[in-house]
Amino acid sequence: MLRIQLRGRAALPPAVLTLLLALGTPGTAAAQQACDPLPTDASDPLRYQRLGDRCEGTVVRLMSSTVLFPVSLTANDASLASPPNGPVVLSWPRARGSGVRLRVVTLHRGVNYRLDLARPAADTAYRWDTSRARRAGATAVPVGALAWTTLSIFRQPMPVLLPLTVGAGARRRDYLLTLVPQEDLRTLRISVARLDAGGTREVPLVTDELLRLGPYPANSPIRVPVPGVTEPGLYHVIVSGERRRAGAAGPAVADVWMLHAPPPAR
Repeated sequence: MLRIQLRGRAALPPAVLTLLLALGTPGTAAAQQACDPLPTDASDPLRYQRLGDRCEGTVVRLMSSTVLFPVSLTANDASLASPPNGPVVLSWPRARGSGVRLRVVTLHRGVNYRLDLARPAADTAYRWDTSRARRAGATAVPVGALAWTTLSIFRQPMPVLLPLTVGAGARRRDYLLTLVPQEDLRTLRISVARLDAGGTREVPLVTDELLRLGPYPANSPIRVPVPGVTEPGLYHVIVSGERRRAGAAGPAVADVWMLHAPPPAR
C-alpha cells in the first residue's frame, strides 16, 4: 500500500527523480532546445531531428526507465486515438515556470514517433502539424501528449504536468491521466493530495483507492480519471500497480505533480 507523505522531503523519491530526468526542465524561453540523443536510423528521412523550433521524427525505439510511466494528461474527451488528418491545437493553462515543454509520442510498439518542443512561459497553445507523424506511419495508432513546466515544491525542482485540451472539445469534470505499463499489472491504486496554500504540506484527498479499469497488460495505455481535483492549485498524484510477474521487486509507481487551473473566462 502506497501512501502520500504529508510533509516536505529532503530528497526526491526515485519515481519523481526518474520522471524529472526523463522529462527534463523547460529552461528559459530564449534557450535553444537540444534534441535528445535518441537512437535513430540515419538512412530514414523521417528520423528524429531538429526541424525549426522542434525536434520531431521516428526513432529506433522509445525508451523509458520506469515500469509505469505517464504519456498524457488531458482535460477533455477529444480523442488522440490517432493523429488527426490535419493540424490540431493543443492548449494548456498558463503556469509561472520559466518555460513549457511539450511532448507527443506514439503508443504502439511498431511505430516509434516523437515530437519535442520548448515554448516560453507566456505561451498556452501549440498548433501541431500532424503530417510528419502520419508519414511516419502513425495513421491508426494512439498517441500521447504531455505538457509540463518545472516549479519549486518543498525546495526541490519538480516537473509539473499541465493538463492539455485537445482541439475545441468541452472540458471534463475530471482529468484523464494516461499511463503505459512495461509489465503486466495485477491491480492499480491511486492516491491524490493537494499542496496547501502555504506550500508546506500535502492535504490528502484520496488514499490508496482501488481502480477498476483492468485488465492491465504490458504496453497497453491505461486511462485513469484523477479524482478529488476541485480547488485551483498543485496536486500530487501517485498511481501504484501490483506487478503480475513472480519475484518482481516492489510495486510499479507513477508519481506526478499536476496543476489545476480554472478555464479562462470567455
